[in-house]
Amino acid sequence: MATGALANVKWGLETTFGVKATTIDKALGYAVEITSMEVDNSPMPRRGLGSRNIQAMAFGEFKGSMGLKFDLVDPFIFRLCTGGYAKSGVGPYEYTFAEANVLPSFSITGYVDNIDGGADTLRTFLGCVILDWSLDVAVGNEPCTVTLNIAFADIEDLATTQALVSPTNAPLTFAHAAWKKDAAEITFTENVSIKCSHNTEMRPYLGSRFPVRAKFGDREYEVSSLHYY
Repeated sequence: MATGALANVKWGLETTFGVKATTIDKALGYAVEITSMEVDNSPMPRRGLGSRNIQAMAFGEFKGSMGLKFDLVDPFIFRLCTGGYAKSGVGPYEYTFAEANVLPSFSITGYVDNIDGGADTLRTFLGCVILDWSLDVAVGNEPCTVTLNIAFADIEDLATTQALVSPTNAPLTFAHAAWKKDAAEITFTENVSIKCSHNTEMRPYLGSRFPVRAKFGDREYEVSSLHYY
């Protein structure tokens, strides 16, 4: 049996798509949920003369995806979502994010300690890229929430326990937010939701059934807000 108290999820930027990040030490945030996890090896059962049973199994394109949800703590996470960013200031820093045609790839390491003495789960997901993301900010007693849907190119099993990485700052809330149009604040805003899809495609080529790059399609936004006049 395992619990969230014995689990850890962290990430790091890759230099080359699908090659494990040299340093994987960034926390996602608080209240991390893995909302979905899917792996499809595209099995191709083959039959032949002389038997009613499957006689061989081939495997096609590897497809992996996961969903994550967490409290917004470090805005640097949006570099994965937009692709472009600039940092200024000297602690606290100010981040400015901009659209880029190519998003960075990253590695995610997940660790679950089996408290019953069974085998621990230690895996790194390689070649991760954002499929779509959302940011929700609302007046109330919940922090700002980030949702990521991710595709990944491969999985690497690990043999050693990973060090726990925790956020160093408190979650951001609506009190830290402002909603602006053309640099002018829209007053009396109660909630804002921003969603973006990159229409990402993972592309394998001859020689490997694992994706070797990501192709980013049309960028699609959905924005909604509630404010009073």
